[in-house]
Amino acid sequence: MKISKILVNAIYVSSIPLLAAMFISFPLGGYTFFSANLPTTLPTKPLPTSLPLFFFGQLFYVPLPFKASLGEAFLAFWVLYLALFSISLLGPKKNLIQAIKSLEEEGPSAIYSNTALLLSVVFPILVLGLTTMEDVLNRVGLPVGHLPEVDPRENFFLLSYSPLIEEFGFRISLIGLAAGIIGWRLVGGGKGFIKGVWHPAEVVKVKNMSQKVNAYMLPIILSSMLFGLAHIFYSSEWGPGKAVSAGFAGFIIGIVYVTNGLPAAILMHWAFNYFSASYYYFDKIRGLPPLNESLSSNIFSYSQAYVDIIVFISAISSLISLLAADKLKKVSTQHL
Repeated sequence: MKISKILVNAIYVSSIPLLAAMFISFPLGGYTFFSANLPTTLPTKPLPTSLPLFFFGQLFYVPLPFKASLGEAFLAFWVLYLALFSISLLGPKKNLIQAIKSLEEEGPSAIYSNTALLLSVVFPILVLGLTTMEDVLNRVGLPVGHLPEVDPRENFFLLSYSPLIEEFGFRISLIGLAAGIIGWRLVGGGKGFIKGVWHPAEVVKVKNMSQKVNAYMLPIILSSMLFGLAHIFYSSEWGPGKAVSAGFAGFIIGIVYVTNGLPAAILMHWAFNYFSASYYYFDKIRGLPPLNESLSSNIFSYSQAYVDIIVFISAISSLISLLAADKLKKVSTQHL
């Protein structure tokens, strides 16, 4: 078997289990949120009269023009994320299977052709990088901190809500606005503006993706800085190290937004929040203590442990495969 074929198969092995775990998180998370075993607040609790919203990195409270319960709002977010996840399997340029196969000829740049592939490759690498970074920050005296869990159901709700409000407040209002202006000028009018906001790379008239990203580097850096600082400005529970790790995560999500569009940015944020929380809270309603507090227990009784293993294997496999694919592409180009 050719080495290039082995690399393509390695991406299959690393991406398909992770995407399957993400898909399973939809029924699992929905069941968990409405389960009577998830303590305290009921799903029927009314939403407050206003909800938090970020704009240009600033926090505002927007009055709700309608009444809804916590459960109804959660279900609305759930449907939206499921729709975005389904769309991600088909594009923006190739479906998942076509994109994986094109890695053989196009190298790492093929991940930009399908959002699900990008998500399954970048997310686990980013998780591994952030875990390492936060461990180093804690060791050198820049504690990251953590949020207290006062109400599991409300926390789960906020984790499901925050990808929308934070992508609007840190990516759309900064990077998206710049892309909309470029689209207005280069593509034309309101249609160009909307196209730029939806997929910033598509309105930059160059073919090289690195050049497309560089066109937005200033708003990407600004949005990532504000994203990092907002974590410590709006919550006293986070330590100064969180500004660094969250800023780095925001920088990567900003690049994802430019290369693959708004659905990709939202789903990348969703993966850190809803996807991870769905397994954590599922184990909670099963009566299991937090995984990091039960070293004496059988970790394989935790659904979260299996997801962590899948993410770790995906990160290592994706890193090796992308580096090798890039090297193969360079070698084949030199022989042409």
